[in-house]
Amino acid sequence: MLHEVRQQWLIPGEHQTFWNYSLAPESPWTDLLCERVTEFLRQFPVEVLFFDWFRYGDHKDPHPVKPAWFVEQPFREIIGRPMSAKAEEITPEESLCYRREVLARQFCRLRDATRKASPQTKLIFTPPYHAPAEPLWVDHPMVKESDGLLAEYSKPETMEWLISIRQPHQCLIATPMGPGDMEAAVIKQLYARGCGMCGYLWGVPPRLKPHPRFDQQLRVVSQVFKELR
Repeated sequence: MLHEVRQQWLIPGEHQTFWNYSLAPESPWTDLLCERVTEFLRQFPVEVLFFDWFRYGDHKDPHPVKPAWFVEQPFREIIGRPMSAKAEEITPEESLCYRREVLARQFCRLRDATRKASPQTKLIFTPPYHAPAEPLWVDHPMVKESDGLLAEYSKPETMEWLISIRQPHQCLIATPMGPGDMEAAVIKQLYARGCGMCGYLWGVPPRLKPHPRFDQQLRVVSQVFKELR
């Protein structure tokens, strides 16, 4: 795992558990990611690339922007003053402005690298939308320009917001199975409104059959798809 061997690229304090980490978009991580995307697409010019968990730090952290060596230059460029010595000295307004711009820069670099290597490849992103119209994502270039948006946590209010802002060229994908199971009627409604579907099953070794926790939702989704065929 990259975050284990390149901890100097992590947002400080973001490596408390195996899953609780965040690679900093303004670190050399983005350079490496663009190189690997280019390398992959030159060998395998796929139709779609899916970027999962597109974010900056923990959304519950009141001070997500932490002073670090990779923050110093972009902070001065974006905020117009030297980087603060402590995270608490960065105001919420500055933090929001900084995160939006840093994520926009990363998105543009990924978009441009993809288009250069494989012009026909589409890009789909799944930011962790926790609520509709979050200030971090309203009118953000990633939300407006990417080819598709996937809502891993497909809450009804979040889906309504995404449907309302979807651009003509964008596909919208809901998740009827996984973090937020959906009722059959909701799946049918979203499908009728043009949403695609994806899901998570977490196979159990050694046969990798779906975990029993998904038995009921598998029946729901299977029945819906039989009716929609």
